Amino acid sequence: MKRPAVKKLFDKKWKQIGRNLKAYLSTENPDQLHQFRVQIKKVKSLLRLYALRKKNRQLLDDFKPVNKIFRHAGLIRDAYIHLQLAEQYKVKVPEFKELQMKKMSLEMTRFSDNGKAYLKQIDLTGR
Repeated sequence: MKRPAVKKLFDKKWKQIGRNLKAYLSTENPDQLHQFRVQIKKVKSLLRLYALRKKNRQLLDDFKPVNKIFRHAGLIRDAYIHLQLAEQYKVKVPEFKELQMKKMSLEMTRFSDNGKAYLKQIDLTGR
């Protein structure tokens, strides 16, 4: 891929990351959080490929703040998936469900509280 094509693809994916994060923060829809994480994975794989050249190794270091946001979103996503699986397999341990609900609620609150900072960090990193 030529450099302008890679830049265009990167910009498109990066804008989608911002849109998905904004959508999640306004609706708290788990699907938006999932799409946010998927787009980050796509951008990270693109950066890894591009960072194979020595002069581009700094790209992955610049991406580290986004990885922290990705991991925080993963805590919410994990609790949500655990609840879905517990429902699907009819787990009859109420303590497990309560723990996952409590964990998800706590992390969602923390994530929402940091939402503006996360949006700003993503914008800065994208530049």
